[in-house]
Amino acid sequence: MNDWPIVSSVHTFHNFLTFSTPYSVTMSSANLIGLAVLENPRPDSGDLKPGKAPGKGVVFDAQLYSGPSTEPILACLRYFNSTDIPFEELGTYFVYATVAKMVKGANTRTTSTTLSDDDYHLVGDIVWLIAADVEDAKHLPYIQVSGTVKNIKTDDATFEIDAAQYTTPLKDKRGDSIFPLHVFIPSSPRYKTKPVPKPNSTVFVTGFLTGMDMSQSGEANRFHIEMDNITFLGRSTLPLQTTSPVPVQTAEGGKKRKLKYSFDSPNPLSSKRSKQSPNTENVRVPLLPLSQS
Repeated sequence: MNDWPIVSSVHTFHNFLTFSTPYSVTMSSANLIGLAVLENPRPDSGDLKPGKAPGKGVVFDAQLYSGPSTEPILACLRYFNSTDIPFEELGTYFVYATVAKMVKGANTRTTSTTLSDDDYHLVGDIVWLIAADVEDAKHLPYIQVSGTVKNIKTDDATFEIDAAQYTTPLKDKRGDSIFPLHVFIPSSPRYKTKPVPKPNSTVFVTGFLTGMDMSQSGEANRFHIEMDNITFLGRSTLPLQTTSPVPVQTAEGGKKRKLKYSFDSPNPLSSKRSKQSPNTENVRVPLLPLSQS
């Protein structure tokens, strides 16, 4: 019997289940949202069977920008290409992915001649992607993470979360499929007192990925995010209620349009791009230096 309990929260909009390890936190997940430069698309060798065409799995080498003073984060990401998207050798994409720290023994299935498993910092699964027609890929990824906090330092306004979840590259090493985070709470007009969580509390945190701690051998230890928002999670006390089903109404065509843009028209950004400076950065810089472990 599978001892991996399914978390009660399911991300229905992308039909991707989140799992947790049986001996870790009962509920945790980690998602990455942002621009990624995807290179070397190749069939997932696990989908290759003698005498049959390759499956839908595609593996990429992905670079993620993490600020002007830190090296890019390199990830091995798998995508289930259900619609047979033709990928170029190099492209910039807006991605939504579930991620974990790279560990030895991960199934990166790489056939790349330029990279080895030791080069990767992250592994994971791209749940959704779309080509991004941008000239500047220097934008920090946005992280959504839920889990139980530890190593709280109130004076520094920092804490840590080890988000455990299923990822395809670590499906044979599920106990190691973890995204370890160091969270820093910056000063913000949103609150007078920084919302540092209490020990063993469960939170949902969002923020920008600003770098990582590296070991002397070059392995990623813990990833840093600058917190943007935090939600304190708890057990619901609301009684169960029964409601009558509400009929679904679909939008009808032919109504008077109130906005200028139509999805049948060319992308409005294309005409403006020539007026923008290609070297303009949109960067959030870490407020604390990253430690070297």
